[in-house]
Amino acid sequence: MSAQEKRGRHLAHSHAREGDVPGTVDLSTREGDDTGYGQALYPVPAEDPNDPLQWSKTRKNLILVVCSLYSFLSNSALLGPSVYIGIYAEEFGISPNKASNLVSYANLAFGFGESSHPGGKGVRECHKNKHEN
Repeated sequence: MSAQEKRGRHLAHSHAREGDVPGTVDLSTREGDDTGYGQALYPVPAEDPNDPLQWSKTRKNLILVVCSLYSFLSNSALLGPSVYIGIYAEEFGISPNKASNLVSYANLAFGFGESSHPGGKGVRECHKNKHEN
């Protein structure tokens, strides 16, 4: 008995493969294949438990919730102060245009930060792809 079976985890198996015509996939099933709604699983899940296709629904949903919260909170933190621009301008004796920089520069920094981190495409990659097409 493998370590995966001892922990009660089931690794999905499928014989799906790319078809003869480029860009097509043969989703027919064989005896013992795991299916999703009656079709073979493609891409074929790896035997690695770290493969996202092998994760439990709870783990997938938790990751979805964390990503959604990050997206919501980061955008609301950037745009939240925008309703107070008039109050800031009056309180500090500056023009509303200058007070709006509080929101503008934060959004600019957030945009560059999101596009340049290692997990994202990055500014150079986007620029390179734009000029190749």
